[in-house]
Amino acid sequence: MAMKVEEMVEPVERFFEREYPAKKSLFLDLEEEIQRDPYAIADYAYIAGARESLHAVCMSPSYSESITDVYGGIHASTHLDANYSWLALPLDEFREGDSMCNGMLEDLCESRGVGLMTIQPSGLGWSAKTIVEPKRRKGKFIKFYDGLGRTWNHQRTA
Repeated sequence: MAMKVEEMVEPVERFFEREYPAKKSLFLDLEEEIQRDPYAIADYAYIAGARESLHAVCMSPSYSESITDVYGGIHASTHLDANYSWLALPLDEFREGDSMCNGMLEDLCESRGVGLMTIQPSGLGWSAKTIVEPKRRKGKFIKFYDGLGRTWNHQRTA
């Protein structure tokens, strides 16, 4: 049974809360921004405490899409405007594709500085696990996400 991108949201959010905790943080679905700008390629963003700690995530339902989709997967993750860029996909898809492609996706993520996480069953629900750590990019990328910037500024002043 294939996992839908929408089902990946909650475990990804818990992952960031667990791995990148902050007194002030924000996790935002960028669907509205994607609808406004069809070339916006991140699905979700997480800010861990400061503008310079923006994580952007592309979620992919399959290994093959992670490699071949020019508007998603590794191609999109490589070009995300963020301090930390991530690619997320279901564990069973990762394992199956990884064995067929001899670790190609993991190698691509490593060489491009993109974090790779898998979504897997855990107890009665789902959990996310890091396969490749992302490389940090300096800069203030929040300006590229209009709705995220407004929400973050409002939260900081509230």
